[in-house]
Amino acid sequence: MSRSKKGSISLSSRFPYLHKRPARESEPGDYSSIESFLETLSINSPEARHYIEQLIEQGNEIFLEVGAGDKKGKDGWITIDINENCDIYRDIRQGIPFPQETISKIYSSHFLEHLSFKEGQQFLNECLRVLVPGGAFSVCVPNARLYIEAYLNEVSLPDNFFRFNKPAFNSTTRIDYVNYTAYMAGDHKYMFDEENLLHILKAKGFTNVRLRKFEPHLDLEERDFESIYAEAEKKGDRPQNGVYPDPWSIEFNSTIREMSQTLRFTFDSPYIDLITPEGIKHGLKVEGFKESEGPYPEWDL
Repeated sequence: MSRSKKGSISLSSRFPYLHKRPARESEPGDYSSIESFLETLSINSPEARHYIEQLIEQGNEIFLEVGAGDKKGKDGWITIDINENCDIYRDIRQGIPFPQETISKIYSSHFLEHLSFKEGQQFLNECLRVLVPGGAFSVCVPNARLYIEAYLNEVSLPDNFFRFNKPAFNSTTRIDYVNYTAYMAGDHKYMFDEENLLHILKAKGFTNVRLRKFEPHLDLEERDFESIYAEAEKKGDRPQNGVYPDPWSIEFNSTIREMSQTLRFTFDSPYIDLITPEGIKHGLKVEGFKESEGPYPEWDL
């Protein structure tokens, strides 16, 4: 995080559209956790940032396919992955680059198994952050049980089970069925079965968690033979009028609350001016703000 000449913390590179009234000056404090929080909101490409802002300002529902691979979105879906052909180029392990409660649906196919358990937990946290109340989460992962049971029961699997990554299948003995799904030549980091997938989603806080069937307009037919499908929702109800709160206001208030829990910084006034990309100015009152004294830096926005 950059600093001004006075030693204050500058957040202008993170939130270029935010402006604040002057704060009382104080000494530096520990802001390491805030750095990681703000990093999840930043994206490397100004073009991608502008694209995301345009999506939000349009006010339409946003459907996001995560780990989409080599493809552009269609039928209303936006794709994101470490691939230049996606709509948004992004390593999702750095966070989902959308403000809080702006995404109506998230879908991923054969992506979660490429994350470690810890990375998967962080990803699901991000999904809950960006999904609107009542927003849908749909997921597809390979069923490790198929390969493990074939090994335990000494059943031979046909070659088509390994056609998506033939170099990853060593073809020595049946234990390589397990090696294939568990490691995929270093690409896989976690195995799932039906019970485990549902447990993880429920434990993370999703509601109405259930298995689902193959959906031809969404899922890959060629991967159906080895796939588990599940869906869930974020807790909360969609507004009856279909209008959600301003996402920039939600995100800013969330960030300020996070900062206040870690830094106990002080404003002269709890009111903050938020200026959207279109130049619309909002006078916001920071939710949960409390006046407090503390030797912490002036926030230079």
